Amino acid sequence: MRSQVYGIIYDIVSENYIKAGRRMLYEKQAYLCNVRSHPQIVDVARYYRLSNLQYCQAVFMAVYRRLPGQSEYEKWGVFSGMETSAFRKRLLKKLSVCSVAAQNRIWLMHNPYFQQRTGIRYRLGGLLYVLTDKPSLRQLGKKLPEWVQQRIRKVLL
Repeated sequence: MRSQVYGIIYDIVSENYIKAGRRMLYEKQAYLCNVRSHPQIVDVARYYRLSNLQYCQAVFMAVYRRLPGQSEYEKWGVFSGMETSAFRKRLLKKLSVCSVAAQNRIWLMHNPYFQQRTGIRYRLGGLLYVLTDKPSLRQLGKKLPEWVQQRIRKVLL
């Protein structure tokens, strides 16, 4: 029942895109697979019946909360001709070790291709991704005592 409602909503939005002279980039089947999904648990079993392009869109939306960009479409488009299981394994491997998955503790559930990393090293690795962001480093540096800031400047500059 709920998926029918979301299907109708998708159709209405798609018609509005067409009226505006644009094309909806998000495939309907990929959209319907992500409806009512948990924000941190990606159930890979939901996506088994999708084509490679739809699978890529659905998993990107589940992990990154956005569609793949043009460069990402081109990159994964090269691999989309691969065997389905090889393509999916490669995509899930890439997304399971990305900084977004580590920071947000996203778990790929019912993944038949590999066992996702767990444990304290994986979680700390996700926290370290935050520190590689320059604005967050600057904010952290401003909160440190002046003598520590001076030593950091000597080392880095």
